[in-house]
Amino acid sequence: MMKTTSELWTKIGKLKTRKIEETEHNKADKIYNPHRDPSMMGIGKGFSGEKLEDLQEVLVCVDELKYI
Repeated sequence: MMKTTSELWTKIGKLKTRKIEETEHNKADKIYNPHRDPSMMGIGKGFSGEKLEDLQEVLVCVDELKYI
């Protein structure tokens, strides 16, 4: 159970880290891109920008914790 919990927290941490890096990159792009489209500013919030495989891995870990 501890191993599964540790794996889950590791995967969640990786998702958060990647999300933070993407957010910082997007902020920089928005600031320095003279041709940006202001109507696209709200897109990419939450988990909608994550890869399906990454989300499925996290869900598998959560599902495993349910039965422990």
